[in-house]
Amino acid sequence: MKKTIFTILFVFAITAINAQDPNFSQFFASPLTINPALTGSPNADLRVFSNYRQQWLGNNTSYNTGTLSVDSRLFKEQLGEMNHVLGVGGFFMRDQSLNGFFKSTYASLNASYSMAIDEDGEHNIGIGMAGIYGDRRLDFTQLTFSEQFGSGGFNTALPTGESSLTTLKSYMSVASGLVYRYRGDETNIDFGVSGYHYNNPKQSFLSDSLGNSLPTRFVAHFNMENYLSENFSLSTNAIYQTQANQSYLAAGAILNYGTMDQNEGKIFSVGLFMRSDDAIYPYAGLIVDRLQFGLTYDVAVSNFKTSSYTPRTWELSVIYQLANRNLKERKLMRCSRW
Repeated sequence: MKKTIFTILFVFAITAINAQDPNFSQFFASPLTINPALTGSPNADLRVFSNYRQQWLGNNTSYNTGTLSVDSRLFKEQLGEMNHVLGVGGFFMRDQSLNGFFKSTYASLNASYSMAIDEDGEHNIGIGMAGIYGDRRLDFTQLTFSEQFGSGGFNTALPTGESSLTTLKSYMSVASGLVYRYRGDETNIDFGVSGYHYNNPKQSFLSDSLGNSLPTRFVAHFNMENYLSENFSLSTNAIYQTQANQSYLAAGAILNYGTMDQNEGKIFSVGLFMRSDDAIYPYAGLIVDRLQFGLTYDVAVSNFKTSSYTPRTWELSVIYQLANRNLKERKLMRCSRW
């Protein structure tokens, strides 16, 4: 049993680094987790994002992740409606696995500033910064060791003999990002890059002075929206992330049908995405007035699908958006909300 426990701890020590940051199939519905420069969209006065993900459903080690993030614009009248945007926002995540024994908390405060670089306001650049707080806890009272085994089974009241085990210390880190936006009559484009954990905070379950450093995470993302007709638009989204020796690319497209006029209307969406060497996942979405709903289900294509356990992962996103009423009507027909 002790060997099993230490195997679990060792796996978390070397792999949870990459899982600690929030990663979503619907990355386009969680902008504050991929680039601080996406805080405070020019298309909306207020946005609220909520994401819920169940990964490896049905397995005792499944991951359950819930998030809530909010962003808004400041000094809109002083800065102008579109050519200058000062955005602020915050993000909170709660994640648990191992039947709730292992829990993570992740929060950030974001700020961004963007400005037009041409007279018409079609081309825009922005920068963003974020302060990040992270905390992870493993409930050792729920674990058993060989020293606690007796004639009546395991007795958690007995000492474990493992004095070196400890809980992880919370950490603080920083993130920054850049974004370029193009807003045309028929096409919108967003492209950005960002980095997280430049200070490489240390993490370890052992009472040592060394610990494992949390590697810097780098992100590149792209979104293009094409208005095909009065009722149809096509949104293409892609993201590339790398952290330590692991990286992945996810990309896909969403077809939208419907119109919005001053926060009223309906848009139906269907799409398909692929995550490199991992999974493909269909997307279904619905926008009703100010509310947007999105649902994905991951279908494994990696070698993991050949194991005795078939991974099942689904994800739900809910977005509330108070749109900028000074935008053109067709500009309100958006799916990605970037």
